[in-house]
Amino acid sequence: MMKSLKLSVAALLVLFSSAALAAPAVSTSAETASKIATTVKHNAKSTKNKAHSLEKKVTKKAKNQKAAKKKNKSQLTKKGANTALCKDGSYSKSKSRKGACSRHGGVAKWL
Repeated sequence: MMKSLKLSVAALLVLFSSAALAAPAVSTSAETASKIATTVKHNAKSTKNKAHSLEKKVTKKAKNQKAAKKKNKSQLTKKGANTALCKDGSYSKSKSRKGACSRHGGVAKWL
């Protein structure tokens, strides 16, 4: 009987020690999964912020280019500003391209 009791105690010790070893492994896996999920959420948020920032930069650059183009166009069509060089060497101050240099052989170069 003593031998059987020793075996039972030994079996219980093996059973509890293996359960104790298995429990942290499960908890460690859960902790690892939680850390991975947190990292993924952080990376997704960071990527979203970078995309938003890039979108703002592109929009701002497009607005600036549009404003610069409008400014350049208005400077060209200001009163007294030359807009084209005619083929005969004279300059045109036409506000539109239609009719510019019509009596001078056509446009050689737009300014």
